[in-house]
Amino acid sequence: AKYFGRVGVLDLDPETQHPKIKLYRRRKGDSTGPEGSLKGDASICYARAESIDLALQFLDESYLRSDSKEKLRVQRAKFEQHGNKFEDRGRISNAKRKVA
Repeated sequence: AKYFGRVGVLDLDPETQHPKIKLYRRRKGDSTGPEGSLKGDASICYARAESIDLALQFLDESYLRSDSKEKLRVQRAKFEQHGNKFEDRGRISNAKRKVA
């Protein structure tokens, strides 16, 4: 969280008050690696839209650690609907949302 917080304030989960960072893991039946292992992608939520542009400018093609062999790729999230069914996930209202 510290690394990605260099370019802006991370959005906080309203229930846990932890930064909204999601690391994606392999599911059962995924032939690319063991179930539950990290896929190598993540989703980072910033509190302000301007921080996204800064992340694209400064963090893309950078190294997460000094001993890293591979560079990070930073890109805007692409939201796509899968199938025709809409799922209401019970979004939290703005009244409950707290931003640092």
